[in-house]
Amino acid sequence: MINDLEKDLLQSLLNNEPLLKVVHKVFNEVVESNCPQVREGDSNELLGEKYRAYELSKQILLSGFRQLETYKKGRSPEDKVNRAR
Repeated sequence: MINDLEKDLLQSLLNNEPLLKVVHKVFNEVVESNCPQVREGDSNELLGEKYRAYELSKQILLSGFRQLETYKKGRSPEDKVNRAR
């Protein structure tokens, strides 16, 4: 769990949108560079497992950045509610 001091430190990143985008880009590049390769002898089952792990890593990364956004000061849980309903 992140303590109050760490939350305050995160504000430097969260309030700097260009910096946050660059950090996100770097993490995406790392994930994309690890896209599973089809190799001779790989079974469909093995390829499926590799691709599933790859897709899961992308979802985990996205979830992590969404979690970061929740620490942004001035943002309340009500902001997440779809008011168009």
